[in-house]
Amino acid sequence: MAAGLLVLGCLLCVSGAVVGQEGSSSPGVEVGLDKGFHLRTADGERKLTLSGYLQTLYRAEFESGSAVTNELRPRRARLQVSGTVVKPLKYVMLAELSSVGKASQPLLDAYAEYSAAPEWGLRMGQFKAPMSRQFLISASQKEFVEDSIASEEFKQDRDIGVMAVGAPAGGVFEYQVGVFNGSGKNKPQDNTELLYMARAVFNPLGPVPFQESDVGWTESPRLSVGAAGSFNAVELPGATETDPSVSADRYAAGGEIAFYWQGLFATAEGYWRRDAAEGGGEKDELGGYAQAGYFLVPRHLEVGARGAVMREDMDESGADLWEAGGVVSWFFLGHGLKAQLGYAMLRDEAPEEGEAEAGHRVDFQLQAAF
Repeated sequence: MAAGLLVLGCLLCVSGAVVGQEGSSSPGVEVGLDKGFHLRTADGERKLTLSGYLQTLYRAEFESGSAVTNELRPRRARLQVSGTVVKPLKYVMLAELSSVGKASQPLLDAYAEYSAAPEWGLRMGQFKAPMSRQFLISASQKEFVEDSIASEEFKQDRDIGVMAVGAPAGGVFEYQVGVFNGSGKNKPQDNTELLYMARAVFNPLGPVPFQESDVGWTESPRLSVGAAGSFNAVELPGATETDPSVSADRYAAGGEIAFYWQGLFATAEGYWRRDAAEGGGEKDELGGYAQAGYFLVPRHLEVGARGAVMREDMDESGADLWEAGGVVSWFFLGHGLKAQLGYAMLRDEAPEEGEAEAGHRVDFQLQAAF
């Protein structure tokens, strides 16, 4: 269904381009290229935009000196249809076309948003739940090929729900407050509990770019500081395969900071999560990462580094997961066309096992977007 709608959008864009070139009909329709191909009425009330990106990846992974992965694959191939029906009401549909290594669930985003003013709006449908800043940023505008191990673990992923959004005071403040099914993307509600989530951000020096890497070479410093929290009821697996699941209340919180200035980009996030099981028993988990990058050649050559850690359980039985790595990227046309070469060392240390052997991952990714 989603793929069919995206194909329909392609056809509309192509037919609109022909009309615009010949000038034989629909003089009130404009065709152009601005963050995607678009059809737009002359009064700006209605708009349809087709955009997307392709990421091709080479990956090699090593453990104990031996290769465990050596492959080429399309990492992502995504198409998006977005626009406005009438000026305050916009829509977004995003589909994943690559099926390599993925479950057959192509629909990613599908929502409508009513926003009569920047200060407030209401979004309803399927979209990213606002816990991790790194996860919220589009996969096409990341500094590294993969998110940090902490972001991957503590993000809430996409879900179906309704959310109030806004950016008051000219973007100095941002907020998202939502209620979700809590079952994940493309899934019906599987219980009677809901996921509640809120995120608030303060940008004291003015609005910040919502992307990683300062590819636009921000002239004046920009700083973003935020926090998020969530609550939902979950079913935890039993200690063994034969044990029944356990109901628990899950509390989660996160803090974030990001900085942009003349080719320098730095960001860090910290996460906390507690599962309080019925009948007693609590499990606390912590995680976080810090990363930074700088353009040695303005707008083209960037080098970056990242470190991350995750504590699976704050009790003595917990394991520490570590990540350290770097990336070198060449931006041909900003995030629209770039090549990334990354390295990551991943270490899993359980207290009872002592120091563990580190795993190593090498990625080369080429991205094209329109």
